[in-house]
Amino acid sequence: MWWQRARADFLKFGDANTRWFHSKASMRRERNAIYQIQDDSGVLQTDPKAIGNVIVHYFSKLFKGAENLQLEPILQRLQPRVTEEMNAQLNLPYHKAEIEAALAQMNPHKAPRPDGFNAYFFQKHWDVVGDDVAAAVLAILNGQEIPPKLNLTFVALIPKKANPLLVSEYRLISLYNVMYKLVTEVMSNRLKPLLAVIVLEL
Repeated sequence: MWWQRARADFLKFGDANTRWFHSKASMRRERNAIYQIQDDSGVLQTDPKAIGNVIVHYFSKLFKGAENLQLEPILQRLQPRVTEEMNAQLNLPYHKAEIEAALAQMNPHKAPRPDGFNAYFFQKHWDVVGDDVAAAVLAILNGQEIPPKLNLTFVALIPKKANPLLVSEYRLISLYNVMYKLVTEVMSNRLKPLLAVIVLEL
């Protein structure tokens, strides 16, 4: 747990429960803690609940879809770049081997997700959990609804600069459950070979 919090080079220093790891983790936690934030009115908020409200309001407004946006005139002017052959390739049935390949690509020691597991657990114990995980991921890829608990996400804010005061001075990262990430990675791997053709370079 302390090694995870420290994000330290265990190959160089070992991963024993040492003072070095505790201090590394504590320093990192102190650096990333949010003790105050400035709201839209320029008022400095220090209460944890008020800080949370400011952050939620900022990102809710940022990611809110534009109202009454008419996309049809734009879409009508776009020339399709995905051919029938490409589309057929993208729509081929998914297989367990694709899930295993996606899992192998994941960094094993990223921070644990809402379910408490990182990719290392699934990589290490694939012989035990592989069939069940693959069945669940394939069900989602084949159109079944994503279970709500699987869709839970940790959101972390990483400072872009020293002593940030504005929410915009933080970088947002989302920590999805590994099984959810497997779904997106498998789909991404399907799309990667076609990107050079369907996305134009500027």
